[in-house]
Order: sequence, then structure tokens, then C-alpha cells
Amino acid sequence: MPNGNTLITEAMEGRIFEVTSGGTIVWTYFAGAAVHKAPRYWAISTGVETPPPAVRLLAATPNPFNPVTRIHFDIAFEQHVSLEIFDLGGRHMMTLAARIYPRGNHTVEWNGRDDEGRSVPSGTFVVRLKTDNGEESRLITLVR
Repeated sequence: MPNGNTLITEAMEGRIFEVTSGGTIVWTYFAGAAVHKAPRYWAISTGVETPPPAVRLLAATPNPFNPVTRIHFDIAFEQHVSLEIFDLGGRHMMTLAARIYPRGNHTVEWNGRDDEGRSVPSGTFVVRLKTDNGEESRLITLVR
């Protein structure tokens, strides 16, 4: 930008940020929704609200973990949810959930075991949350 700042887009959330070279966010625009006032700028609202994402995989806590982590997710409406664990080679380790959940925030625990009840070795794993309306993945690390 002419003022030396940088524009950053975040496609998943539909946001645009103006950031100074020091890392300060000057303003944030939520595509299709109202723009939030920042210290030096005002932006015009489109007047159209963007619906929330149909599915959001939130942080796993703790991460890294031993022996149990809690995986948090949010869904915008009642829908079938599949929550699975894979190793970095793509091998399926565990199905944590495969059922219909009501809208809202949910938490599922993983104890570091596979579908057969065997302890998996230390390492980094992929948590995949999948619905008919979206899919997200996060990395978690098990330390034995």
C-alpha cells in the first residue's frame, strides 16, 4: 500500500486486514458484513450479514498432550459430524465421532489410542472434522 502497510486476506473467514510494518492491525473488513471501526479508519458497511461458517474446528487443548486432549468444534446448525484422527502418513488411527450433533460448541476427547484400543506412539497427528457442509483439519502432538 502507498502508506507502507500490508493487506492480508484470510479466505476461510472472509476477512481482510490492513497491518502496519510493526504488526498492528489498522482495520479489519469482514466480507459481506459490517466493517469494524479501527483507530484511524472507518469503512462502509454493505448491510448484508455473512452467515457463520457451517463448521469450525477449534483448538485442541492441551496441545501437545499426554495422555488426553480435548478437541473443540463449532457447527452452525444440526448436522452429521465425522471427527477422525490420522497419522501424518494418512493412516486412519481413530474415529472419535460419527453422528448428528445439534448446533453449537462441542468437545470430544482423544486418549491417544487407535480404533482397536492400542496406544499410538508419540508423534504429530491430523484431526479432521468433516460434514456435508465443510471440512477442517488441525495438527495435534502426542508426547509419551
